[in-house]
Amino acid sequence: MASTANRTPLDQPPNKPRGRPPIDAQIRRLTIRIAHENPNWGYRRIHGELHRLGHSIAASTVWKILKAAGINPTRDRTGPTWSGFIRSQSKAIIATDVACVDTALLRRLHVLFVIEHATRRVHLVGITANPRARGRPNPSETSACASAIVTSFGS
Repeated sequence: MASTANRTPLDQPPNKPRGRPPIDAQIRRLTIRIAHENPNWGYRRIHGELHRLGHSIAASTVWKILKAAGINPTRDRTGPTWSGFIRSQSKAIIATDVACVDTALLRRLHVLFVIEHATRRVHLVGITANPRARGRPNPSETSACASAIVTSFGS
């Protein structure tokens, strides 16, 4: 019987594969896809996302996949520009404003409206003649003047 130190590659069975198993092509494609869809993610974040999806591979494997694909694995890869970020998030961005309108009957109405950034569509939220009704503080005396007006429209 030969000792472990004296073994040669010829002592091993011929049908046993040597070395590490190759990386699954599906995991390789998914890693590259995640890197392209999220250009500001580094290899550790991509590794975490793959782990969350149920793929257990090492972070160093993600690094090797990205390097082999010609993608910089560090997270300082160029991310989207500000205009690209706004364009991608425009469906979720809204702006709100309050306008004071003087009527022909010499009454002042406060109008609250919302503007969708993506479509530039304006939605009328509410109109009131007295935004400080029901004992609310004077908006000019508090830092939360907008919240006083907004809450009066909600009730």
